Amino acid sequence: MSKIFNYKKFQILHQDNAIVVVYKPSGMLSVPYEGSHEKTAIDTLETIMRKNGTWKNSHKPYAVHRLDKETSGVMVFALSEPVKEKLMNNWHKDVTERIYIAVAETPKNKRDYIEKEGTIDLPLAQNAY
Repeated sequence: MSKIFNYKKFQILHQDNAIVVVYKPSGMLSVPYEGSHEKTAIDTLETIMRKNGTWKNSHKPYAVHRLDKETSGVMVFALSEPVKEKLMNNWHKDVTERIYIAVAETPKNKRDYIEKEGTIDLPLAQNAY
């Protein structure tokens, strides 16, 4: 049942009866928020499932986690509420490491003073919200 599907850079990387794993491009919301009319990852997945004839009330995507709009990466969607609850309840136990890759540009007048490449190995700040 696994198949790679490209919808404007959105890709289904894995799909089975319980979950769908997708690549969400930057610039796309993961899920809608009140008042938003932007296309989201969950909207895109639902559209694909409806076109494939696999969407049903008992078999539809539920976001297990989110990625920020400007962050690209892999997302997991459950295909039923019980699977979503099980994944969400164990998320912090199962996901023990995250790797973020960023590209930064140095202003031209500062380029002589900053390393051309390197690794920052520090924790991200906790978001108070």
